[in-house]
Amino acid sequence: QKTDDPYNGWQIYQDSGHPGHLDMRITQQNNFLTNATIAAGKWTYATFVRKGGSTYWYLNGALDASGFNAASISDPGAFYIGYAPTWTAFYDGALDDVRIYSRALSPQEIAQLYAAGK
Repeated sequence: QKTDDPYNGWQIYQDSGHPGHLDMRITQQNNFLTNATIAAGKWTYATFVRKGGSTYWYLNGALDASGFNAASISDPGAFYIGYAPTWTAFYDGALDDVRIYSRALSPQEIAQLYAAGK
């Protein structure tokens, strides 16, 4: 059963408390920020991967940050891109070629996708 409760969902947004960083929030358990800032006015290829409990941010095809999240991903919950209803945080930029996969991409696949989009 899908729920629209933002505390049980997934959110990718720009955190106003960390200007220039992307944030991935999985349920209310953890937030995962990019280490690098996203430059205004410049195209950036951002990829978030979760494999098991491990999480990874890739920027422009290269690993930028990693962490761990024990939150269950069996609850489909709400999924927000560019908006975090729990904080009323918005992504201030353009999005292009958004993809959601049913499996974790490998680092090699992420690098290939980045190279193909240059």
